[in-house]
Amino acid sequence: LPFEWQQRFISLAAEFKQQGFLTKVRCSTRPDCIEPDQILKLRESGLDMIELGIQSFSAEVLRRSARNYSPETAITACRTIRKSGLSLGIQLLPGLPGTKHGDFQRDISQTIALNPDAVRIYPCLTVKGTGLEKLYRAGKYTPWSLNRTEEELAPALLRLWQHKIHVIRIGVAHEEGFEENIVA
Repeated sequence: LPFEWQQRFISLAAEFKQQGFLTKVRCSTRPDCIEPDQILKLRESGLDMIELGIQSFSAEVLRRSARNYSPETAITACRTIRKSGLSLGIQLLPGLPGTKHGDFQRDISQTIALNPDAVRIYPCLTVKGTGLEKLYRAGKYTPWSLNRTEEELAPALLRLWQHKIHVIRIGVAHEEGFEENIVA
């Protein structure tokens, strides 16, 4: 969104917060969209938290998933948000193309080192009509099994909780019609 619209939406949400209808105002964005001057202005407009859709801290996973930023960009964005005085949320997406054994646990270690206020974990799903579906159908991508997902997430959750990091979501929020569009 153009910055002016971001300010409008944050200001409107802040008005509802002042009236007691909301407790926090948060937004979600990509790590490569963090501009220090802009996030300070958004904080002044009423923003409380920025959640970064980091997906992974693995350069290979980010490259293969066409995220077009580096792990260093993600880390810098996290530090910039912290420095601004805003709360930090990190969104991880385990099981993306190029994920190797141990990558997700390294993502958890990096997340712990950055000490976010909240984490969301969205295990990768293959959805109809996406580039990921094309890779899957061509045999170039194999999503994690439910068993592997559980084996990866269980120790990750314990580690995050041990560091007093709130896990505020695991999995995609249910939406009407979404489940029938999951291919794998």
